Amino acid sequence: TGALFYTLGDVKLRQGFVGESMVLHTKAFLHLNATAGPTNLGTLHCKFKKAAHYARLGAYEVARADMDEILYYYRITPHARRYICRTAFLYSECLRAERKDHTLMLDEAVRIFNEFSPHDRRTAQSLSEADASSLVAYDYL
Repeated sequence: TGALFYTLGDVKLRQGFVGESMVLHTKAFLHLNATAGPTNLGTLHCKFKKAAHYARLGAYEVARADMDEILYYYRITPHARRYICRTAFLYSECLRAERKDHTLMLDEAVRIFNEFSPHDRRTAQSLSEADASSLVAYDYL
């Protein structure tokens, strides 16, 4: 059920139905949190989607609070490095929007991106959201 809500949330987002997408991603998070637990990677991916919605709405502190927890668990999961890149990039964008120092998070995103894309390197000035997200081949598990 959580995977279905998650996927439908992505479809609605691509169709431009941001509100419906947020509702579906929240349902996916609540379902996976209840069934698989808060440290499950699927639960964390859903939480990232929620954080991205909050960032779009300008609720940067709420988004960053979610991403603090996400990054804690991703960082202790060796195969989650690609997800760290995407999350650290969004975190840096939130900090930038708040006019706070965002360089540490952005540098982490750049470092991980370049680790996985050694022939297509980026800098702090050239890394984009699309670049950071491109490391995540399949966006669920």
